[in-house]
Amino acid sequence: MKKYIVLIALLTFFAGCQEEEIPALVKEDKISVAPESKNFTNKGGSVDVIVTSSGEWTLEGEYEWVTVSAIEGVDGDAVKFEVEENKLEQELKAEYTFVCGRESASFIITCEKGEPEKPAETISLFPESLEPFSHSGGKQSVMVTSSAGWLLDPDGDYDWVTPSALSGEDGDQVDFTVSANTGTEQRTASFTFTVGETTLPLEIIQEGISYSMELKSDKEVSVLQTGGDITVILGVQSMTNRDIRTEIPSEASSWLSLTTTLQGDNADEVKVVLNAAENTEYEGRSAVVKITGLGDTSVEVNVSQAQKDRLETSSDLIVYVPLEGGNIEIPIIANVDYTVTPSDSWIEHTGKTGDNECFNIPSTGSERTGAIEFKGGSITLTITVQQEEQALIEHVAYMYENWAWPAWTNPSPVTNMSTFTLEAYINPDFYNMLDISTIMGIEGNFLIRFGNGQGVSYSTLQVVYDGGEMTVKNFVPLFEGNKWFHLAVTFDKGKIAAYI
Repeated sequence: MKKYIVLIALLTFFAGCQEEEIPALVKEDKISVAPESKNFTNKGGSVDVIVTSSGEWTLEGEYEWVTVSAIEGVDGDAVKFEVEENKLEQELKAEYTFVCGRESASFIITCEKGEPEKPAETISLFPESLEPFSHSGGKQSVMVTSSAGWLLDPDGDYDWVTPSALSGEDGDQVDFTVSANTGTEQRTASFTFTVGETTLPLEIIQEGISYSMELKSDKEVSVLQTGGDITVILGVQSMTNRDIRTEIPSEASSWLSLTTTLQGDNADEVKVVLNAAENTEYEGRSAVVKITGLGDTSVEVNVSQAQKDRLETSSDLIVYVPLEGGNIEIPIIANVDYTVTPSDSWIEHTGKTGDNECFNIPSTGSERTGAIEFKGGSITLTITVQQEEQALIEHVAYMYENWAWPAWTNPSPVTNMSTFTLEAYINPDFYNMLDISTIMGIEGNFLIRFGNGQGVSYSTLQVVYDGGEMTVKNFVPLFEGNKWFHLAVTFDKGKIAAYI
């Protein structure tokens, strides 16, 4: 009961007291940054700023040349400030304010002024490039346009190209002189024009020497059998007649030769003159002539020469046919095509058998003469056909450079003869007569001959015997050649007589 009384008393006490306000507790605002400032060169850069604050903070300030990583944060944050290069000719300053409640802290950035902008360095050439030089060299020029003085440097050691200047000013001309290129390869030289830090390359190109050779005349050349000159015309480049060589095969050197090599009608033409000798053979011949020049250039010419035409017969040039007629065969040796033309209709060409041309001659009541003409190439062969009564002697031997003798198996009938007669039917060919020509007999015993090879003319007919000689007749060759003569020489016990 006592406890309740105390409680009531206390409540009554508090209810009777005057009511008073209790003031609230206030927190203090704080903020600071480190570092508080930063000075940059004109190249710019970056810095990290550490914020120490009693609460949340914000950042005030904005500059185009500064980039910040955050504009608000809390205690302990780091803010990165990135400063661009200053290209202006004045110092730049930026002042930033970090705010936390009623308190603030400043961060100041300065950037030194930029360097004055250098004027642009320029250089150009006219023309911008040079045409490739020919192998013979020459000179080309460029005009230099530059913002200041310039230098010219070769990029290597070139002894074949020479510039007229290695330095100069705006508006100067530079000549490049190039010597002849004796090689076949293209060559290049590189040069560099420089103004300050600005460079401009220039390339010099020169072509290698280019050799060429071509035939301007025919590749296939035909030469007459009689021979003659052959002119080969060449179209050449970078060569003269002194540079040309002609190769004739050894097997053709006996008939084909080089006469001369001449400069042609202009600088790009050369003439090679060959000579072919007369072809005395019955077969054609040919050769491949190789003509060479500089730079492995060459051409070939095929030279062919016609054969010596052959159209002949091994028979007599006069063929005798009896009045009764008959068939005749004329052997023909030829390396050319030929025609057969009888002069008269009574000479009938019946064809060819082997190498023999065949003819039929009909009978006739009287003598008649005709001819058969064989014509081919450059040759005409004429055979006379004589139809007449059959003669006692119709065939004779052509004894030029020939001889014949009997084989005396039993010489007793002609041993120790005291009388005998020698007879011959002769047709002397004085155009082909040798200095001494035997008709018949034995040297040192008894002999009939023309000439003696020791002063007696080839047209003098002699009888020579053991112990002497006798002149029978001195013929006049121009008038008495190619005629038939009957010759008889008698021997009677040492007495000699000749009859013509």
